[in-house]
Amino acid sequence: MKTISIEIVLNAFQQVLAHRPEPAPSNLDGQTRVVDLDLESLDLAEILILIEQEVGYELDPYSVNPIDVVLDFTRFKKRQ
Repeated sequence: MKTISIEIVLNAFQQVLAHRPEPAPSNLDGQTRVVDLDLESLDLAEILILIEQEVGYELDPYSVNPIDVVLDFTRFKKRQ
C-alpha cells in the first residue's frame, strides 16, 4: 500500500491552488496553516480526491481531526 507522503499532499494542494485567481503561496510547505490558504470545503474535497488518485485507495475523511496544517493530510487512513 502506497503511503501518503508530503510530496503527494503538496502536489495536490498546488493543483487546487493553481485554479484560483490569486497566486498560490510560494512558501507552501507542511507547516502552512490550512486556514491561511482560504480554501472552501470543495477545495478540500478535491485535495482528498487527488491524494486518493495518487495513492490508489479511498481515504476515510473522518480519520484526521483537527486538520490544522498541510502536513496533517499525510495522516489520513484508508477507508475500511
